Amino acid sequence: MASPDTMSAVRSSEGSNQQSRTIIAPQVCLEYVQASGGSVTSVRDFARALDSRIITFIAERTLAKLSVRDPGVTYIPVKDSGAGAAYSWTRSAERAIAEHAIRQADLVVCHLLYRYHVEWAVGVAREAGIPYWIVPHGALDPYVFTYRSWRKRLWLRVRGRRIFREAAAVVFATQREREKAARYVNTDRCKVIHWAVPSVPSGDEKTTRARVRCQYGIPEGHRVLLFMGRLHELKRPLELIRLMAAVADPTLHLLIVGPEETITEDACRDLVDRLGVRNVHVVGPVYGERKYEYFFAADAYVSLSHRENFGFTVAEALSCGCPVILGPGVDLGADLEGVGCGWVLARATDDAELAAVREFASVDDDILQRMGAKGRAWVGSHLTYERFAADVCNLALATTAPAQ
Repeated sequence: MASPDTMSAVRSSEGSNQQSRTIIAPQVCLEYVQASGGSVTSVRDFARALDSRIITFIAERTLAKLSVRDPGVTYIPVKDSGAGAAYSWTRSAERAIAEHAIRQADLVVCHLLYRYHVEWAVGVAREAGIPYWIVPHGALDPYVFTYRSWRKRLWLRVRGRRIFREAAAVVFATQREREKAARYVNTDRCKVIHWAVPSVPSGDEKTTRARVRCQYGIPEGHRVLLFMGRLHELKRPLELIRLMAAVADPTLHLLIVGPEETITEDACRDLVDRLGVRNVHVVGPVYGERKYEYFFAADAYVSLSHRENFGFTVAEALSCGCPVILGPGVDLGADLEGVGCGWVLARATDDAELAAVREFASVDDDILQRMGAKGRAWVGSHLTYERFAADVCNLALATTAPAQ
């Protein structure tokens, strides 16, 4: 990744008359560490597309735990107490270094909302006359306002309105995310750019599938449903366990893969024991290319999350030819309606969820295979890194184009 003042040549890939122009576009974000989930992946892809540096405000305790620091990232330590803990406010010397980098930029890209890093970056950009983008990462979804609502609404009223109004672009991952944000972002500069999905690693998928299923004692011919995500109320893993109990199909298995957050592995196992569900397997966290082993082992992927402004694991499952069962909180689902790659629920009701899982458990294998093939093809057409990078670069060129 580039140094703070490295200049990147951003090239348009659209049309016959390609353009090339030097653009410096630092990415400003919060808590840039792997455990932060999908936002880290997309921030990294923005930085890669624009060959730019990442500036992250990060809690001191989190920074202390990093065994290796990314040379392409400027880390701004934030105190673990007081205004640091509440708002990510900081006076650190590293902030001055980062401010210099922003003042040399042609474009500033701000990720996430409601914390000081956005206010700071926008303030520096505004003072220097530099255009900026805002990338909310689902922070304007109605579900977000079901907790700490007053703080977020206050921020939107005091800071957010002007920040959105003066942004050169507000970038959303899906059309549904954009629609949900319309109440707060009233600008014609909203853009939708689908996040990119990594290429599926090469390997013997059939052998991997058989090995993983054998590891959990899953007989040949049984169906496997996969949940992959943080163990958090937002993701609803406990509701999935209860759903498995309601389905009561001895040939249906659920793999729960992901790191603990507000819900522990023990809490999942305790619920499994209390409900007497024999075919739920709590795996724990899996990272890197190992997660693809579980996509290959599954017959369908399920997400009934309250909120997913994109849904990286949904897209990764589709890229592996895995059909999906999606609740209405997964914004990517709106783009998948009509594709025929699984079950996209219009309502988050117990009956709808139960019906979808039961249909999945009983549908013919060849139908599942056709669903998987359609999903894989859709990802190959819509969610490649090349398409994402072209869209980001074209928008950067348009944003920084010299006045005529």
